[in-house]
Amino acid sequence: MTHEELLKQAREHWRECSEDPAEQENRARGREDARFAAGEQWDPATRRERELDKRPCLTFNRMPGFLHQVENEVRQNRIGITINPADNGIDKDTAKVDQGLIRHIQYDSKADTATHSAFVEACRSGLGAFKLVAQYVEDESFDQELKIEQIPDAIHRFHFDPFAKQPDRSDAAYAFEAEVLSHDEFKRQFGESATAKSNAFDGAYGNFDDDWLTAEGVRVANYWYVEVRRRKLLLLNSGQTVFADEAGVLPEGVTVEKEREVLARNVKCAKLNGVEVLGEYEWPGSTLPLFPVVGEELWVDGRRQRFSLTHFAQDPQRLYNYYRTSEAEVVGLAPKAPYVAAEGQLEGHEHQWATANTKNWSTLPYKTKSLDGNLVPAPRRDVAEPPIQALSLGAGQAADDMKATTGIYDASLGARSNETSGIAILRRQTEGDLSNLHFIDNLARAICACGRSIVEVKPRYYDTARQIRILGEDEKVRVVKVNQECVDEDGRTHNYSMSANKYDVRVSAGPSYTTQRQEAFTTLTEFVRAYPDLLKIGGDIVFRNSDVSGAEELADRFKRGLPPGLADDAKDGLPQIPPELQAQIQTLVQQNQQLTAALNQASEQARTKQLELASRENVVTLQEETKRAIALAQIDSREGLELLRQEIAQLTARVSTAAQSRQPEADGQDAAGRAAQESAAAAEPGE
Repeated sequence: MTHEELLKQAREHWRECSEDPAEQENRARGREDARFAAGEQWDPATRRERELDKRPCLTFNRMPGFLHQVENEVRQNRIGITINPADNGIDKDTAKVDQGLIRHIQYDSKADTATHSAFVEACRSGLGAFKLVAQYVEDESFDQELKIEQIPDAIHRFHFDPFAKQPDRSDAAYAFEAEVLSHDEFKRQFGESATAKSNAFDGAYGNFDDDWLTAEGVRVANYWYVEVRRRKLLLLNSGQTVFADEAGVLPEGVTVEKEREVLARNVKCAKLNGVEVLGEYEWPGSTLPLFPVVGEELWVDGRRQRFSLTHFAQDPQRLYNYYRTSEAEVVGLAPKAPYVAAEGQLEGHEHQWATANTKNWSTLPYKTKSLDGNLVPAPRRDVAEPPIQALSLGAGQAADDMKATTGIYDASLGARSNETSGIAILRRQTEGDLSNLHFIDNLARAICACGRSIVEVKPRYYDTARQIRILGEDEKVRVVKVNQECVDEDGRTHNYSMSANKYDVRVSAGPSYTTQRQEAFTTLTEFVRAYPDLLKIGGDIVFRNSDVSGAEELADRFKRGLPPGLADDAKDGLPQIPPELQAQIQTLVQQNQQLTAALNQASEQARTKQLELASRENVVTLQEETKRAIALAQIDSREGLELLRQEIAQLTARVSTAAQSRQPEADGQDAAGRAAQESAAAAEPGE
């Protein structure tokens, strides 16, 4: 395609996406919603009229509270890209390296910032976006790496194919990243271009209905487009599939069993200003590396309509501002209550009564008769109570309407509401989260599309023998060699190939690793408090989840002190134990465990024996006390004495019977305990 053909196609696509009626309506609505969330909540004409009349025009912006509730949910629970091998032939270690590379791409490019910023714009204006780019590792290197970046101010700068039907816009045929540069800025960045040299900013080239070159500035855009071409796919008798234009001459014995036509998508990018191509670039993927994050989308009468999180709460917010402003106006601007007096009643004291509302006069004299000589009562105030209560009720109803339209109530915002139990509060918070879950789901869909694009283009940018950094689940950075044979720290040989491995891509949402570690440390310390022996076998895990100074050193020391089988000596850099010695150690450990169990059993039996002896002593004591009770009973009542003797006899018989039945068992347990102790003494070293 020549540059003229490319420019013509770009101008047509620009008109198509910028003049589409549905998209124009969505963007106008999005810009208004963004301004409203920023506090511009009064109609300009109404505000101007009130300002001319010196009347209050107050704004009580409650939108940020609703927005922050949803936006910070994403900030707290990060969304990560997860891959699973779709081909059984993928080496497990290679899959871990690929996962670590994707995790490092997100970490190194601060993808959380880019995706969260796009999500904030989607909540406030209905549209945000981020992109996947390739950058050179260093100025002196030819190696490239992938980065995730935000497209700021997407409602103004990002335009995409209005005919794309997929929710993630993966079927889009084109898109624009556009911005308007001032003439001076354009000359600074593209001073060698023909447009800058010819000073064609007066629209000399603008003989078409576009707004690329104007007296105010120059529109410069990255124009992404897809070229589709037909290719013939061949299935060979060896089971291999190749494209006919790449197969060349087939070897002897290799035949074609099946063939079919496929539509191959090639993605390209051209930087242009509408009249001149400023640069060209080819992307190795089949989909555009631009990922829109949309708000709430609905199809109405065949048109896609897009709304922000607070769009339907704007009318209640306006009504709330009006009620609160009216309260201030009534209270602050209401006149003082006037005095009512008969004509002539204030004659001679006009100054005092005229300043009665502004000065504190000790007396206010008046005449008891009017001009016609009739007796009249004293002057009185005509008090008018402003309708503050009605205005307050109206403001409260408007506030409730805002909660209802956003689906976020007091419990979700952290304020006290009519829920009293913890379960009721949690359920109301959950309802608030679910009512806006589709916004978070749209972000997850865009991140998943980005993950698929990374998997697709990764072999093109990591195709040479090099060292790359990967990130583990514990957020520790490792350096590995790829596309070459290497020996890991365990002495094993690997070849981590970054070829076109097939993966299924999904996203996972959850707390950051730091938050997970803190929660794990809290849980583990609770377990250790209840079961102190846990620290002996898992102390290294406990301290690795701690943020205290020296936790890593303590964890290493605990790990080195663990018995064989629990500690991974190879990873600590310790020498490997020979297999024969490991077997002997394992046998000794098992014997030690058996002897320990026998000793514990003997100890338990001895403790039981002691309890029985203590019970016998209690019986003797009880008998002595009984004798004293008998003596007392003889003094008081002989009938009571006889009854008490019978009860004592029955109790003594039961105790004697129980002691006789347990004596053989206790003697046998004593013998077993002595035998276990003798065996343990014989197994001691040096014996």
